[in-house]
Amino acid sequence: MTRRLTDLQLERYLAEALPAAERSSVEKVLSESPPDSEALRLLQASTAALFVTQPPAAFVEKVMPPKKSAWRGWLGALSAIAAAAALLLVIRTQQDDPETLVKGGVGWHVTATNQHGTRTLSEQTPVAPGETLSFEVASDRRVYVAVVSHAPDGWWVYAPVKGSEALRVERGLTVIPDGAQLDETVGNETLYLLSSDEPFEPTRIRDALKNGFTPPGLTMEPMAIVKQKR
Repeated sequence: MTRRLTDLQLERYLAEALPAAERSSVEKVLSESPPDSEALRLLQASTAALFVTQPPAAFVEKVMPPKKSAWRGWLGALSAIAAAAALLLVIRTQQDDPETLVKGGVGWHVTATNQHGTRTLSEQTPVAPGETLSFEVASDRRVYVAVVSHAPDGWWVYAPVKGSEALRVERGLTVIPDGAQLDETVGNETLYLLSSDEPFEPTRIRDALKNGFTPPGLTMEPMAIVKQKR
């Protein structure tokens, strides 16, 4: 049995870039054609692996925009599609696995930028005063988000900078416009991605967390970092 869908159709389907009618047609073929279903599975696996090994190029360009030619712009756009598909794929896979559950179907990607470049952070990554943190969120639905930090010197709202209103993000991949420059305080710090289906005020949530209270309806996704002088 031969394939009926092209690689481009599968890539656009995975990135949720197809019109509704075409997407329905592709899904019908996938339900009837084992070779096409297997091709989609392999594409999902390779795209997820790409995201794990390489941070999204479009995200790096937004943090430190390089001078680029038109063809590099096209490559950046394709990388953004692949990264969005991969991170959403990771979220959906983790939702199906109770051992690796992503709370609320919302995941995030944190990078640190200094004069030497940009790198992706993971649990217990060392960072240094003066570095700028940037945040990228992937969600399976529209949701309201903010980033709060529990540092040695207290609780802080990192993003949005104007802490009176959480940022509304749509389904897919979103770069939070505001970043956070790390101050001189060193030690262990925990970043929290706060998310809720309803609007909220990050400063009020920060104050509640400071007093040991987690408001209902709020999801918190932590990431521990270690701030140290170099």
